[in-house]
Order: sequence, then structure tokens, then C-alpha cells
Amino acid sequence: MHATPLVIVAGGGAASEIVGIVHDPADDTERYEISAIVGDGPLLSDIADRLGVALLESLDQTEDGVHVIFSGGNHARHAAVVAALGERGQQQATLVHADTTIGPWVTIGAGSTLSPGVRVTGNVHIGQNCQLHTGAIVSHDDHLDDWVTLSPGVTLCGGVTIGARTTVFAGATVMPGITIGADVVVGAGALVHRDVPDGVTVVGVPAKPLAT
Repeated sequence: MHATPLVIVAGGGAASEIVGIVHDPADDTERYEISAIVGDGPLLSDIADRLGVALLESLDQTEDGVHVIFSGGNHARHAAVVAALGERGQQQATLVHADTTIGPWVTIGAGSTLSPGVRVTGNVHIGQNCQLHTGAIVSHDDHLDDWVTLSPGVTLCGGVTIGARTTVFAGATVMPGITIGADVVVGAGALVHRDVPDGVTVVGVPAKPLAT
């Protein structure tokens, strides 16, 4: 089966996780072959060496029209997408690992990645450039805006809405019907049982705004 060339733009971590998804994709998803990595640092250099591909400084060094996937923090991904895509015909890849469960009426935006063990039930919207890491659970009628990150083991109960560029850290639980705003950080292991406004960091059980 033909594989489409893919460039990983690594603004931070998760590049190794993306490699794993590319190597074991879900059925009925596009097949990719990693052709280059854009970024710097010893971790990315090691990954590039293992794959036998080039480590580039800029997306401008890649061929026109390549497919691209971004990894790293929300703000890094957002800036990279806005600055780099569209000028030379680059397209965002969408990656879904074979060990996922995706129910009916689920939409997944371009540039999003679903890692092993992710479970998505029914009537769920996942926006563009979202990252759902290992074991995240997204329940019925949840809505994730663009550039949302769910760390390993996060559980969203039904009817949850999460705004753009929000990160929910490992093991946190968001109770049914909760709305979390944009640019929010939910701390690891938190239990969110009340709505969270834009730009707030919440931690603890139950989750409360972090004192400044």
C-alpha cells in the first residue's frame, strides 16, 4: 500500500508517540511514511537517526505539498500551524492509532492525533490539532475545540465542553456537563466539578483555581 510522506514538526515532546501511531495506524486511515523531522535537540536527533531521516531546522527545507503533523505544547502547535501551513501547499495529517475505540457520530479535525488506548464514545467533536494521549477517555456528547491536549489517563464524562488551547494533565477527571474555557490548565489528578472560565489554572480534588 502506498504511504504518503509525512514531516513531524516537533515543538516539544510526543514525537516518539507520533512515530508509534504512524507505525500502527487504525484501519481506514491514511498510511504515512516519515520523511523528515523539523526541530532540534538530542531527543529529536536520536529519533531521526533511528528512522534514518533528516533532522531539519525549518519546514521551509521540506518539499512542497508534504503532509505535516505537529507535536508539543498547545501554544507551540498553534503558532506553527498559523505560520507554516498553506504557503506551500502543506496539508495537515490526522493520525489515529490502531488501538483506539471510536463510536458513532464522531468528528476528528485535521492535524489531530489519537494515541494507543484512547476511547471515544458517541456524538463527540474533536477539533483541529488536538492531542489525545494514551488511555484518554472522551465520553458521549463531549466537544473539544482546536489545539486541546488530553494527557494520559484523562477522563471526560458526558456533555463536557473544552475550549481552545486548553491542556488537561494526566489522570484528571471532568464531571458531566462541565464547560472548561479556552487557555485553561487542569492539573494532574484534578477533579473538575464546576465550570472553569478562560485562562485559569485549576488543581486538586475538587479542582480550585491555583493561588497566585
